[in-house]
Amino acid sequence: MKRRLQKKISHGFLIILILLSDLKFSAAQTTLKAKTFAGVNVSILWNTTGIAAGISGERVILSVKNTELSLKAVHEFRHGFGNLIYFTGSQGIKSAETSLIFDAYLFTGKSKVNSGFFISAGTGAIHSNWKFETGGIANYIKPVAEFGLGFKFRIGDNMALQWRNDLRFISPQPETGGAGAVTTTTLAFGF
Repeated sequence: MKRRLQKKISHGFLIILILLSDLKFSAAQTTLKAKTFAGVNVSILWNTTGIAAGISGERVILSVKNTELSLKAVHEFRHGFGNLIYFTGSQGIKSAETSLIFDAYLFTGKSKVNSGFFISAGTGAIHSNWKFETGGIANYIKPVAEFGLGFKFRIGDNMALQWRNDLRFISPQPETGGAGAVTTTTLAFGF
């Protein structure tokens, strides 16, 4: 009986500790309520001189003072590879990519609300689906690193507009032998 009471008391203290830490954490968070961003993007694939368009979604997980941590998903629609003939001797390769990236943001403003100019860095994985003119298909999952900068404009307390430019580095692809570099410009609406 005594042991059961001790267990209930320790669980109660744990719950109170979690609630207090959550209140402290909430007080440190920014007041901007826009945490989910949906956007469109255009990418330049440097190693294949291709151009791709896509969509993106991002969710802010943690926001404290002038920093944010978020999870971002980017899908680039199927696109051609430009002049890949110079790299592999083959034309007619089409690709679609989906990335999942954890991003960290550092806002340079002194405001308590995370808006204005920012720099970002992130890491994650990219899934590439290649279709060859011969009918073959190849799928690759590779690590990716990303560095970027941009602006987040507040639209009241509940919405924001985010414009960002990212440079992503993808580990070497078996078909091209070289690492991939992609520059992406994204315009996203936050709610």
